[in-house]
Amino acid sequence: MSRVASVDGVDYAFYGSILEPMGWKLVGYAPVTDAQALFQRTIQPMLMIWIGIAALTIMLVVFVVTSLYRFVSHMLKHMALMRKGVWDQPMRDSNLQEFSTISENFNDMMAHIRLLHNQNIDIQKRLLEREINERQILLMALQAQINPHFLYNTLECIKSIGVYYGIDEIRVIAQSLAYMFKYSIKSAAIVTVQEEIECVRNFMAIQNIRFDSRFRLHVSIGEALEQVRVPKMLFQPLVENALKHGLEGKIGVGNVWLDVRADEENRLCASVRDDGEGIPEEQLRALLTQLSRHDGVMDENRTSIGLANIAERLYLHYNDRAKLTITSELGQGTTISIQIPIGEEDCNV
Repeated sequence: MSRVASVDGVDYAFYGSILEPMGWKLVGYAPVTDAQALFQRTIQPMLMIWIGIAALTIMLVVFVVTSLYRFVSHMLKHMALMRKGVWDQPMRDSNLQEFSTISENFNDMMAHIRLLHNQNIDIQKRLLEREINERQILLMALQAQINPHFLYNTLECIKSIGVYYGIDEIRVIAQSLAYMFKYSIKSAAIVTVQEEIECVRNFMAIQNIRFDSRFRLHVSIGEALEQVRVPKMLFQPLVENALKHGLEGKIGVGNVWLDVRADEENRLCASVRDDGEGIPEEQLRALLTQLSRHDGVMDENRTSIGLANIAERLYLHYNDRAKLTITSELGQGTTISIQIPIGEEDCNV
């Protein structure tokens, strides 16, 4: 029981209770002003503390929600950029550790996606370049096939005339030219090493008739490499390059060495070496720079495919697994070497 009563103009708060089982009534009183002072000293500060805690809690919740909203909005903005193909704008780090971890993982994911995207574009580019390259080669071959049977018959007629009149040079030229023409327009893009060497021998036979037997071809091939498959017209342009740029201007007999070997890493190593004039250092650097571009440009005005197109075809077939190197010394000659993996002649990426 409690009540407030005024005694001599002073308000008192009375508190009473009955003590069982004695039945005594215990009564206490205190001035109301003292109770108010006690409330102000204890209850009011605690109330203010609780109000402060509630205010801080609300502020923290507002801060977290605002930060989450900004973070999600920022992430959605970057996702929209990703859909547009923009991959090089990373998310900024957040002040909150959890959001910062998400930002780092998101940036790592963007970097990985950008890498895969670039690799995919590079693969598609190489496939497109190879398709264009093959179409250009096919077009050049079709242009050469004006009337194959007519040309074959004409060459056979020329060969027969040479045999009839005992002019061996006419027979050799007609026979070698017929072989090279038939070989160059055959549909297969992959041939054996043996077929390539045979094409080189026929080419050299024609050149020696043109230049009065000034050139000597020395062929060396490793054991069991004759049937290894390589891209067509791989060796003949190298030999033609050696004759045209190294030996034609040389006085006297010139030599060409064609060496085909396999190394311990199961790669086919083919080199064409001449003892001609050599290549000046500045010109050699420019040539190596041109060969390293891989721009897929085909030169349709050349009579042979050329070094640049050999480098491009090697890149399209084997990517970085193929290697073409050139070394030269003035007055000593030039060596062109090719390294390609054995058994991967049909690779295109």
